[in-house]
Amino acid sequence: MAPILKATAEVGLVREKVVLFNPDGQGKEVFEGQLQWKDLLSHGERDWERFDDLETAKNTTAALFFSSGTTGLPKAVQLSHDNIIAQHTLVYEAPKKPYEVVRFFSLPMFHAATAFQAHTTPLRNGEKAYVLPRFDLEKWFWAHEKFGVTDLTLVPPVSSCWYEWIGLNK
Repeated sequence: MAPILKATAEVGLVREKVVLFNPDGQGKEVFEGQLQWKDLLSHGERDWERFDDLETAKNTTAALFFSSGTTGLPKAVQLSHDNIIAQHTLVYEAPKKPYEVVRFFSLPMFHAATAFQAHTTPLRNGEKAYVLPRFDLEKWFWAHEKFGVTDLTLVPPVSSCWYEWIGLNK
């Protein structure tokens, strides 16, 4: 924690903005006084904003996803309800698949590249989707064989393993 606090102080971020990610409460004695994960849950609740008009759908933030920074630094991506539905429709409904889709997720589901197919598409299209608790290459290959995965999004290093496995690199 000391290097993190030093770095944040150097860029002008106050200690109160740093949150210790410890969902199981680990390390709370060591970092006494530091804002912790459970503190984020102590701000009460608020009802969902309800609407039924296109203008609100276009101009109301529905989600903040994260980009890995392919075109620059990593950043939060603010998306409206209309944008999420439009992306899903364009990518996953306009070109109908001539087979039963079985999805598999290996990228974080908070990433902008994965969020739609993880949070919207399986529910909307009634597709099967599988997720491993954490990435493990052996279990990843096992799951593809076991569940008959048809659709997935990959990062380049995993793509090369996949292509090798299915014989496309030969």
